[in-house]
Amino acid sequence: MRVASVELNGTSALVEAALDGTLRVLTLDGVSPVTSLTHFLQSGGAVDSLETLREIPPSERVRWLPPLVPGKICAVAINNRSFDGARISGPDHPAFFLKSPTSLVGHGEAVILRESYGLTHPEPELAVIIGKQARRVSEEDAMSFVFGYSILNDITSVRMRNEDHFNFRFEMPDGAGGFTNVEQHTSYAGRYKGADTFGPLGPAIVTRDEISDPDDLGVRCWLDDELVQSDRTSSYRYKAAQVVSFISQFDTLLPGDVVSMGTAVSGAGGASRPLSSLDLRAGVGSVTIEIEGVGTLRNPVTIEV
Repeated sequence: MRVASVELNGTSALVEAALDGTLRVLTLDGVSPVTSLTHFLQSGGAVDSLETLREIPPSERVRWLPPLVPGKICAVAINNRSFDGARISGPDHPAFFLKSPTSLVGHGEAVILRESYGLTHPEPELAVIIGKQARRVSEEDAMSFVFGYSILNDITSVRMRNEDHFNFRFEMPDGAGGFTNVEQHTSYAGRYKGADTFGPLGPAIVTRDEISDPDDLGVRCWLDDELVQSDRTSSYRYKAAQVVSFISQFDTLLPGDVVSMGTAVSGAGGASRPLSSLDLRAGVGSVTIEIEGVGTLRNPVTIEV
C-alpha cells in the first residue's frame, strides 16, 4: 500500500495514493478518517486494519503534507561509495546527524531559500520509515521494525556549513601522565541541513511489503528538465538493515521516525554534474526526485530576499 497525508479543504486525512494518481481516504472503522499516520503508528496500528472510505474527486482541492511528522530524522552522512576517492579519513561505521522535523515540507510545497544561504544543493535520498520501537536491534531483525519507504530531499547549504565550521586545539591526556595538543575540525548541521523547508518528504510512504530490495533501487534527480543525478541505492556503503541496527544501538528509534540513507551521486544514466555544482538558487524552478518503486517527489524553488 502507498499511504500519504493530505489536507482536504483545511482538514488533514490519511489517503491511499495509487500510482495512477487516484486518492482514497483511509479509515479504521469505515466511517472516521485517520488524520495522523504518526499517531496511527504510535498506537500500534496495522496497515491491514485500514479501509478505503471514498475516492477523492479531481475537483476537490488537495494539498500534500509530509506523510508523517517524525520525532526525529536520522540522516546518514557520506554513505555512498562514490565518495571513496575523496575520502581522507572517516569511521568504519555509519555516521549520522539529526535533521529537524520542522524542516519538512510535502510534495508540491515550496523550498524557500535566501541568497544569504549561498550555494545550496539537493540530496536525493531513500527514507526508511520506522514502524515500531527499535532499541539495540540486530541487523538480522532490523527490517522487521520498518514500516515502509519514502523519498527525502536532504537540502544542504554549503555556505552555512562553512560558516558553522570550527577548527581548534585542546589538550588531551597523552597516556603518560602529561597532556598533548590535539587539533580538531568539526561542523554542526543545525542550520545547513535543518533550516525550514530543507527536508521535502513524500509524496507517499510505500509499505515494506511492496519493496523487495531497498538496497537496489534506481534514484534520479532533475533540476527543472535537466537530469543531474542518476544512481542506485546499491551504491550505499551501509545498507538499510545495517543503518537501522547501528542507530538503534545509541538512539532508540520510535514509530514514525525517519532514517534517511544518504545522497545519490551523479553516475549512470547520462547524469554527470558534480553535487557541488547543483545550486538551487541558480534560476531553478523546481527539483524532482524519483526512486524506483517508491514514487516521484517534486517541489518548486522560491528565493526570498
